[in-house]
Amino acid sequence: GNSSGDHAADTLNALHELAHPEAEAALAEAMKHVGPLAREPNRDVRLAAFEGRFDELRSVFRPLEDGYYGTKGQLRKKMLLYAANHAEDFRD
Repeated sequence: GNSSGDHAADTLNALHELAHPEAEAALAEAMKHVGPLAREPNRDVRLAAFEGRFDELRSVFRPLEDGYYGTKGQLRKKMLLYAANHAEDFRD
């Protein structure tokens, strides 16, 4: 969950690293529609990109969300595979 968008850019990089192209493409498309402010670290500034565009963005985001949720739990599987394949990175 990242409904605030605070971690959108990091999440995009993580999805690429996890090899989850469906989720990566959906998030990249959503960020493209938000515009350059999608990567803005200041939440208040970032939210300005949504002003007056709620219906427009909701209609864009809905199919992207449906596509992501249609992957049926692949994110969890990909995270577990990543952890198993990079176990040395998780040791003290």
